[in-house]
Amino acid sequence: MLRRGDWRYPGFISTLVFGLSAAAHAGVPQEVADRLGNDLTPMGSQKAGNKAGTIPEWTGGLQSPPAHFNHKAGDRYKDPYPEDKILFTITSENAAQYEKNLSETSKALFATYPGAYKMNVYPGRRSCAQPTAVYDTIKKNALTSAGSPDGAGLSGAIRSTAFPIPGVAQEIMWNHKLKFRNFKLTRQFVAAAPTRGGDYSLFTVQDELLQHYSDPAKNDVSELENISLRYLAHTISPSRIAGNVLLVHENINQLQGSRKAWIYSPGMGAEPSSCAALRIVSRADEAVTARLERFLPPSPSAWVSTGYPRRVRVRRAMCRGRPACAPIRRRHHQTIFRAGPRPPGTRACAPP
Repeated sequence: MLRRGDWRYPGFISTLVFGLSAAAHAGVPQEVADRLGNDLTPMGSQKAGNKAGTIPEWTGGLQSPPAHFNHKAGDRYKDPYPEDKILFTITSENAAQYEKNLSETSKALFATYPGAYKMNVYPGRRSCAQPTAVYDTIKKNALTSAGSPDGAGLSGAIRSTAFPIPGVAQEIMWNHKLKFRNFKLTRQFVAAAPTRGGDYSLFTVQDELLQHYSDPAKNDVSELENISLRYLAHTISPSRIAGNVLLVHENINQLQGSRKAWIYSPGMGAEPSSCAALRIVSRADEAVTARLERFLPPSPSAWVSTGYPRRVRVRRAMCRGRPACAPIRRRHHQTIFRAGPRPPGTRACAPP
């Protein structure tokens, strides 16, 4: 990795000591930015391959779908390099030979499934490519991007890698958080949650994303009102959680406002003894909860963690005439309620 302190700051040790203030300096010199697309890729990585030959030179990546890539909705994605052959296979028997190249996860999988898990190793490929317009934006970002003195924000960047030639750790973090994605996305996907024994549950989700940072109509991160993206996910299956909705507003500068997240769950299922609905659930802001109180009748509530420093009041069950809604277990962002005999200290649910 290139370090800006090596070429820009006479006292590199002082740069390490005062890293946060260094992050506030804008851009790199023009002659350094000109390396993008020359000895560096347009994204800022080393263009040449490694000495061992296991990592090839970057030659532009996959800039268009291969000729055989006639993908249709519902198909598995085809291998873009079908001619590549397996170089060797790693198993539990020879894993020690490649230990320095294996992650801790891979080592654990070999140990847990010694007869079933294997790793086929193919020739290295550098297929990453982005639109030409994005490359132009990255070079502009290199000249104008600046981190805030406190490290919590940035300026002068938009659409893709903010610091293609990073100088301090905060800049690497911003490159990860604000990498290039298409401006708008909608999809339906299936995720599997496997168990150690090999069983799994499938979850089908329809989601949408507005990546405001990638909006081609914007010229600077300051135009985004501190929101990098808005995300909406609607669970389709399994039936026990179908209809759950998650909405997230991801903020850029967390000191100016933390991430905002809302969850809605339509209910516990069709069992006649269960509560009919779990109402609007959580947001890391009590003001919203207060506004919800005006629209929901009195019902049991509980405090649950949202995964952030503040805690959120979860409201929220209407039993349709059932005697009570007693909390039975907690989950992330929500408390599940059931109908039944009213425990001491609880109130009866209000009828609809």
